Amino acid sequence: MEEQKEEVKKGWKIFWIIFDIIFFGIYALYLIILIDPKGTVRFCDGLYDTNYTFEIIFIPFVLWPATSAYFVILFVRLYFWNRYFESKINLWFARIAVMLLLPLVLIISFMPPVRQPGYKTFMAGFHRRMQNRLDIEKTRVWLETLDDELFDGKYYPLLSQTNDGVLPVPIPKVPAPPVTIPKEIRGLSEKIYYLSFYRENKLRCIRIKWGGGLGRWCYGIVIGPEEMKIPASDFCDDGEYRLKLEDGVYVWHSMQ
Repeated sequence: MEEQKEEVKKGWKIFWIIFDIIFFGIYALYLIILIDPKGTVRFCDGLYDTNYTFEIIFIPFVLWPATSAYFVILFVRLYFWNRYFESKINLWFARIAVMLLLPLVLIISFMPPVRQPGYKTFMAGFHRRMQNRLDIEKTRVWLETLDDELFDGKYYPLLSQTNDGVLPVPIPKVPAPPVTIPKEIRGLSEKIYYLSFYRENKLRCIRIKWGGGLGRWCYGIVIGPEEMKIPASDFCDDGEYRLKLEDGVYVWHSMQ
């Protein structure tokens, strides 16, 4: 009878050891997702035109609930670890080590170069999206057909789903008929974005801007002639991170 009890006890001990190994294996995988060293979440935001939706949904609806559930299970398991350790010193050493592991990993994960800045990984995806969707030559041809007075540097909001791609009216100094945005630009996004027509050293350019975060950050693309120089990235608070798409064309992200 005693032998049977010992066998059952041994069986349960083996079961919980296997459970802890699997649990901490899942925990390790979770940490990799949490740290996201490759910036996969933000890359997908830029690639699929989600305007940071992946990250906004992932953090409150996946990350925090998963973290809370993990800690509940973790503390329950730590309580029952007294069955594994005959020495209380070893028991508490193991408990403290496990409880310090997550904050330590989090601190390390936000130290460069472990994790790339979010704007860089987002722009890598956005850069690829513009490569796939933007017809640069047709956009340049369209720019040359516009009235000179339109290139005043002002921003015009464009909601392509509802206004058929026509710039808001009235536009000062721009004669009728209204300016219709070509499908090459309308097809870049189905979200609200802004257009600015301006001159860079007398060269006609268009700046397309997407915004978010209550105006605290924005990103977009600038299209000009091939001879237009692309400015270097400016990493100050009001600057921009820039990536060349081709001669005279680059994508950008604000540093705020």
